[in-house]
Amino acid sequence: MDSIRHKKSSVTSPSQIRKNSRLDNIDRFILEQLAERSWHIEYESDPEGTEWNELCFDESIATPFFKNNSHAFRFGRSEALEVGQELIDRHVGRQTSKEAGMTFSPDRYYQLVEDDENKPLNAVQNGEDEEEKKPRIPVAKCNEKFTRLLKPVYSDILTDHNQSIIYGGLSSNDNFTRYIQFARELNQVTFDDSTPDDRLTFFINVYNMMLIHITLKHGPPIGIWQRRKLVNATYYLIGGHRYALHSIINGILRANKKGPGMLWKAFGKQDERLPISLSVCDPLIYFALCSGSKTTPPLRVYHSNTIHQEMRENARTALLKGDKFLRVDMKKNVIHLGKTFKWFSDDFGGTIEKTLQWILDVIDTDVSDKKNNLQKLFFTGEYSVEYIPYDWSTNGRMDEKEKEEMTKNE
Repeated sequence: MDSIRHKKSSVTSPSQIRKNSRLDNIDRFILEQLAERSWHIEYESDPEGTEWNELCFDESIATPFFKNNSHAFRFGRSEALEVGQELIDRHVGRQTSKEAGMTFSPDRYYQLVEDDENKPLNAVQNGEDEEEKKPRIPVAKCNEKFTRLLKPVYSDILTDHNQSIIYGGLSSNDNFTRYIQFARELNQVTFDDSTPDDRLTFFINVYNMMLIHITLKHGPPIGIWQRRKLVNATYYLIGGHRYALHSIINGILRANKKGPGMLWKAFGKQDERLPISLSVCDPLIYFALCSGSKTTPPLRVYHSNTIHQEMRENARTALLKGDKFLRVDMKKNVIHLGKTFKWFSDDFGGTIEKTLQWILDVIDTDVSDKKNNLQKLFFTGEYSVEYIPYDWSTNGRMDEKEKEEMTKNE
């Protein structure tokens, strides 16, 4: 019987790190966010003539980082060289300049990386044809094949009103195996002449299946650091570029905005992925994306010609049929909102009033006590708002037998 496999974190153990390491002063979350950024040592001096050296990254992220944390990456020359060499020795940095060599040089450019475990999940197997020899696939055509593949996969693995995922037997499931083979073709996708709805549909479907793929391979994250690593440093190759979950949601779907706790935007000004970013963020995405937790909205397949209608239907279901995103307490005049509305408040309008108006617009055609009660409190203005605790526990079910038992009870 299959089960979700838990893999140990690849973070360097304390015994492998030198005492008083310069890298110990660099926050691990920052290193994860810098994984795709080129860097080098730069020699400068301040107006008073004091010489110093910095680990420099591309302009789009250096400004917000150094503005708030200028001390973190500033060292004397010998210290800067020591940090650079340690990044190489600990396999946290790899050279991107043409010259070879394992000795750190301030004249070369490097890139922060995790380790071999961080290889893109959909990378082609050794011995397969080189990617550049394969034909490009327009994203609209890819969407057609993608949706056909997803329907039988979801039919096999979803239960509990499409909010729970059955991982038992998934690795040997024929439909999922066909998806894995298809996922390797995503590196051939081209977004030339694509419409916003083509990209919206594609990346929502990719995000949801990528999260399932990650969970099957690594197991559900335990704690905030594992969750951050899976979101920020586990990749798919798409159209010749690496995409982590955070770069899909923040870079593409949220129109290249900072995510909660992020130091900078997902894509820099020179990032080749930036041109395919959506121009505006539709808050309905938060009711289309699977979080892998018990606070996830229902999962479904999305189609480019009906994507907005499908997202609205899913949002309406999540808001009205359950209590994870919206509750209304008429006795206490309290409106309870899911944490999503707090974390991404700007996307919903930036104020409580605009957020509630957005919710009412989504459920406008519904006839229910919840909607009527929300309207009464909203229009009288006599209410307070509290946020529902987010349940991060996994929405994954471990074996096929459990699915059969739940199906009988539904």
